Amino acid sequence: MKIRILLPLFLLTVALASASEPVPVCHGVAVPVNSSCGMVTTELRNDDKVVLSFLGDASGCPCILQINLTRHRHFTVKVPAAPKPDMQPMASLLSSRNLYYAAFNGAFYEYDPECGAFTFQSPVSGQICMGLTEDRQGRIWCGSWPGGEICCFDPATRKLTDYGVLLRPGWAVYQRYLACDDEGWLYFGIGRTEAQIYAFHADTRELRAIIPPKETVPACIGEVHRGVDGKVYGWMRTKNTPYFELHGGRATRLETKPDIPLTTIEKASGTQFLKDDTFADGSRVVQFDTVNRFLRWCSPDGVEHRETFNYPSVGVNIMGIEAMADGTIRGGAAHPMRYFIYDIASSTFAGGDARFQWNAVLADGDRLWIGGYPGGALIEWNTRQAYQPRPAPRTPDRRLNPATHGMGENQLLRPSAIRKMPDGRMVMAGTPGYGCTGGGLIVYDPADKHFEVIPKEALFGTPSALSLLPLSDSQILIGGTTSGGTGGREAEGDAPMMIYDLNTRQAVWQGCPLAGAKSYLDLIRLPDGQVLGTTDRTRLFVFDPIKRTVTREIRLEPGDRTVWQQGPRILLSDGERFFVLLEKKIMEFLPTSGKLVTWLEVPSGITAGGAMAGGRIYYVKRSRLWSVPYKTNKTATRGRTAARQSNSVLNGKE
Repeated sequence: MKIRILLPLFLLTVALASASEPVPVCHGVAVPVNSSCGMVTTELRNDDKVVLSFLGDASGCPCILQINLTRHRHFTVKVPAAPKPDMQPMASLLSSRNLYYAAFNGAFYEYDPECGAFTFQSPVSGQICMGLTEDRQGRIWCGSWPGGEICCFDPATRKLTDYGVLLRPGWAVYQRYLACDDEGWLYFGIGRTEAQIYAFHADTRELRAIIPPKETVPACIGEVHRGVDGKVYGWMRTKNTPYFELHGGRATRLETKPDIPLTTIEKASGTQFLKDDTFADGSRVVQFDTVNRFLRWCSPDGVEHRETFNYPSVGVNIMGIEAMADGTIRGGAAHPMRYFIYDIASSTFAGGDARFQWNAVLADGDRLWIGGYPGGALIEWNTRQAYQPRPAPRTPDRRLNPATHGMGENQLLRPSAIRKMPDGRMVMAGTPGYGCTGGGLIVYDPADKHFEVIPKEALFGTPSALSLLPLSDSQILIGGTTSGGTGGREAEGDAPMMIYDLNTRQAVWQGCPLAGAKSYLDLIRLPDGQVLGTTDRTRLFVFDPIKRTVTREIRLEPGDRTVWQQGPRILLSDGERFFVLLEKKIMEFLPTSGKLVTWLEVPSGITAGGAMAGGRIYYVKRSRLWSVPYKTNKTATRGRTAARQSNSVLNGKE
């Protein structure tokens, strides 16, 4: 008797697909937590104590969390509009009417904890609110990024007035501080490229600059606070700032900084780090932990209580990944700032508190080098030793593991690339501090523990170093960017490239080899000694470091873009094959012909890269780690991630 086995059609389809092309596999969410976008405490009409917090994850801001400490209950309420990635509240306010406000994702929201629901929403011109205040009539004022937009909501009439863009300074405007006087004037401080304070009258729409042009400070922000006397007081967040009394749209200079107690409204409003932790009866929240999902609070008699809670989460964004020699994929995620370890053999995740946002990562044997934000920290993790959770503050400390060797601060605040020179020195690039234009370079020698920040004046000046590729023991190719630090002005002209000698601290060559380029995102060495690079997410090029010219330029098809992250990992190679990560596909560059071909369509999408291990390409889709095989089992053991550093010596000398 013959036995016939009938395979379901979908299994047959999968089998045929597997035979014809690689199939991506999702390994799961690396860091399945949400961040708090600000927390406030309040009491309901029945005296129940309540904690409120907007929650953020890789999808954006999906919900608000309400915890009732009195009744030991909690729940989440979905934000009315669908969340958008990277669109989370950067400021919130609990009003005198006990209503909670925020504006993000191009919309203004009101939440009422009494009924546990959103009670107002309206589209607004700004993308994300950076600051909120309440005037003496109970109206809510909102200042938004990136255009300095202003809107006002009147809870009594339920009317929102959108005043739109008031300023066009040529850079993204941060309005962190707003305050109203008792004569109908709104005052707001702006930064980051240049600090200023403005007075705005809603009825006449008159706008006045307060700080004289000669006294404004770069890479700074204006600050205003409401006094109990009906006036507003302002200054700049810098040393030797002038101080002003603001009233009726006019400014009076003060000799010293005024002593202004925070008003109730200011205590219950602030940035995404807002912690309004004290109740009317003196009870206080002492810990609000969204990672471990618990809250600790103390009643006035000193007795401590603990509440657990839960919430839905798609996880937080993975910043970047690297493959280690021990068979793990390691990287960081934010926010909150966490690290993770994915064990390839067991398909399991582990992790903990990263203390920094891991923008750039580089494997070096059993060491993982990390470029940490904020502060531009160069961090070394010995993966064979126990990970030590880092206490506050974020300061250099080589005694810990990971060890922080130094900080770039305003010269290099947001790392973008780390590379190891053939002689063992580590080099890190990145963009500068908030409001700055032009960044430096970090060089660290593990042999003698010497840490140095090369200032921007010794490099490009106003452009910043973004991508790196070692060329010899002392020379490194630097790809520049015209982008400034966060809130900074863009540098003029095309992005430059440079061959820099670390021994002489001199530029061997500098130029703008690709017309119209604004950012050289990633660089990798080809077998013939030339360099494959990407620029502006739409072009690839081949650069000859001997002749110092672009020998080939490839423009992507309309609609195609390379992936982007703060530490770009777009170009991957095992020493034999060269892959390029795009948002919806993986392409392969063929060095012999110079052609770029589509290797695999990825409909589910790619948001960040990238590493190679065990014959697989690992990549990121927001909070999830994915991989796809590019080699058969017989060839998968050849070539590992060290190829990112391979062939790094010039085929010839200067």
